[in-house]
Amino acid sequence: MNRTLVLSLLFVAFGAFGQATPAAQLGFGGFHSCAVNSQGNLKCWGDNAYGQLGDGSSAQRRSTPRDVPGLATGVAAVAMGYQHSCALTTAGAVRCWGDNASGQLGDGTTTQRTTPVNVSGLSSGVVAIAAGGYHTCAITALGGLRCWGGNTHGQLGMGDSSFSTTPQRLTPVDVTTFGTGTRAVSLGGHHTCAIKTDSTVWCWGENWARQLGTPTVTPPTDVPRNVGITATQLSMGWEHSCARTPAGGLKCWGLNDRGQLGNGPVGDAKTGPVDVLGLTSGVAMVASGAYHTCAALSAGAAACWGSNIFGPRGMLGDGNLVDRAVARVVPGLGSRVASVAAGWGNSGAIAVDGTAIAWGRNGDGGVGDGTFVERLFARLVTDSDGVGFLDLTPENAQLVPDNLKPVFPVNTSASVSGAAVTASAQIRFRAQDVGRTANLYVFAWAPRGRVIKSSGPVLKDDPPCVMAQLNSSGQLVETSASAMQAYTNAVLSASGATVNMLNAVSAAAVTGTTVFVGYGSTGTEMAANGTSRSAYNGPGTTECGPVPPQTGWWWNPAEPGRGYSLEMSGDRLWGASYLYDTSGRSSWFVFGGPTQFEGAVYQGPLIAASGGQTLTGAYKPITSSSPGAITLAFSSATRGVITWPSGTTTPIERFNIVPGGLTSPSQADVPESGWWWNAAESGRGFFIEWQNGSATMAGYMYNEAGQPIWYITVSATPDPLRYSGTWLEFTNAAVTNPNVGPATIQFTSPTTATMTLPGGRTIPLTRYAF
Repeated sequence: MNRTLVLSLLFVAFGAFGQATPAAQLGFGGFHSCAVNSQGNLKCWGDNAYGQLGDGSSAQRRSTPRDVPGLATGVAAVAMGYQHSCALTTAGAVRCWGDNASGQLGDGTTTQRTTPVNVSGLSSGVVAIAAGGYHTCAITALGGLRCWGGNTHGQLGMGDSSFSTTPQRLTPVDVTTFGTGTRAVSLGGHHTCAIKTDSTVWCWGENWARQLGTPTVTPPTDVPRNVGITATQLSMGWEHSCARTPAGGLKCWGLNDRGQLGNGPVGDAKTGPVDVLGLTSGVAMVASGAYHTCAALSAGAAACWGSNIFGPRGMLGDGNLVDRAVARVVPGLGSRVASVAAGWGNSGAIAVDGTAIAWGRNGDGGVGDGTFVERLFARLVTDSDGVGFLDLTPENAQLVPDNLKPVFPVNTSASVSGAAVTASAQIRFRAQDVGRTANLYVFAWAPRGRVIKSSGPVLKDDPPCVMAQLNSSGQLVETSASAMQAYTNAVLSASGATVNMLNAVSAAAVTGTTVFVGYGSTGTEMAANGTSRSAYNGPGTTECGPVPPQTGWWWNPAEPGRGYSLEMSGDRLWGASYLYDTSGRSSWFVFGGPTQFEGAVYQGPLIAASGGQTLTGAYKPITSSSPGAITLAFSSATRGVITWPSGTTTPIERFNIVPGGLTSPSQADVPESGWWWNAAESGRGFFIEWQNGSATMAGYMYNEAGQPIWYITVSATPDPLRYSGTWLEFTNAAVTNPNVGPATIQFTSPTTATMTLPGGRTIPLTRYAF
């Protein structure tokens, strides 16, 4: 699917006049989600407490998309409010459903609706719709603007000051002071902005955070105000506003308490529209969530910034739980993004092949991946059957990259009744496993404090998250892959199996946990093959989730002088520990291979190498041995615990090598961080990470006696494609040789380079594909 075509379809549906036509669209509300495909089919999923899924109920949350009855065909666009939804039909009619306490459904009542109802007076002639917190608007074919619902702050734009006495309108009213010639409209929590046909931007409603674009805070107004900029597209957050400029840049204004403006320090108030740092050009579209913002870039990437942990978590899709005041590219999507969407707790994208991708809050199923597990990284939205993937351009072939495919499909149902939790999962087995006999397993990744330890006392350095299973008394008991008890044993059928994961279990027992379902001949085989999936987060804040570690430098702050180089690629981890032997001489170990439980755990041999190549010498093959097994268990993308072969443990966390290294904006055009090597010289490698305009590199190699040794070099990189520094040698955490020799690299692409060694010899470097 051509990216330009997708975006032009979206803009035709929302900003032109005439017959509305279906366009691939993804939308997020408060905690629910909907999508329209290019053939006019509408599906919704997620929270349904107010009937906002439109399926006739208000009880069952959905982890996979479902058709909206009566709107399976003939839908041109969907608009998502906080707890309501609206659809624009190809006939130009508007239908809405969900919460209606403020009259936002426009049917003349304040009655909650669990199925779509007609908006009064809008049975035809509408070309675009938009929904906000508690109000809704529509653009007519003549360019008029009509709005309805909550009007507590003048957000309906009636221009008669009646909002002070009439805080809601149950049927559409004309935004008379705005006139005709409306090109686009977008709604926030309690404010509205629109673009006129001359491209000027106008806003009205609440203004306590300057979300109307004024230099100072002013009282609410129902009279549209000229913001003073021109734009081709708008997107409103709850209390901030953003606009794409005719030059393809991005400007935002309003509340910045979470960095949602993308223009500098969190909380830094702005006196009007400001440029989003790094996005003054090359922006294809913008989508504002409640307190975060995302953009689709013309080059095909997606970038997000703002809130990442305010109530909902993971809206930026970067694996962190840290707010960002500058735009960062969402990992894992490559250059495949055609459009983006954002809501209260979720963000997402449509790929160029029409697949839908989402991340963020998922306790209500808003991600749509068939589970109720918080997702800090991008996940594919499944189809209604929970087996395939939602396809928003069925006329085009899906080209799904392997890094986004789940190991096997799952479709989870869950409910809470009083203090009891019930959850089940319908799973489908991998094609290569159908017909074999295997055990099915249910287990949890659980907070140590809620788990009965298998043996010995609880120690302060015990891993914060451990594997556990429920006993007959409903208590979590520590287990391991090798000791895990089977749920059942069965022949694996092509039709899959239903697994009752939790059966009226005390909510307190599983608070903060992540429940997995999986299969294998043994628990050990299941772990080795990766045939398990997280399916359900227990109530409360998730303390132990399946989050793979970030690529980069790690350390224990209580142990300066030693650290860890970790890279995660797909489900595989490759790492090294740089440390010292008993004499104080620098030494190192490596480890790597497939992870278990969606990146949360790595178990494998710790490898010691010797006899290999020196920094400047000729290539020598290595010999290797293992002192035993090492385990790395991660409680988040930035924290974990290492268990050494001796059984001792070391807590580790991400390392700010330079001030602001993990929080500052990424330098533009830097090569890839991670492992590099010369493929003709196996046994020696280099780990590089860029942080805040600097690069830190470790060289893992050998001394003249063949003993493992490492060198470190750190330098600013004003030219990101050239590194120039000096190799340092350490003993007992102190620099013992400050000038081993120069370290110089010229990068020719994000994955290729030429290194000049001390003495002048050059070698090619490429990214190490493990």
